Amino acid sequence: MLFEPYLVNWDGRNQGRVEFLDGIQWGYELVPTPGSASLAAIGGMLIGRRRRR
Repeated sequence: MLFEPYLVNWDGRNQGRVEFLDGIQWGYELVPTPGSASLAAIGGMLIGRRRRR
């Protein structure tokens, strides 16, 4: 999720002109690693195998 607020200037007298002055960006991005998916799959297989016995 990224956030991008901007500082703007609005001139209502000059045809409603909007001028974007400056902005910043911050946030985070979630990326699953292949190792965690592999561990979940192996755990699921082991649980399924144990229940069959």
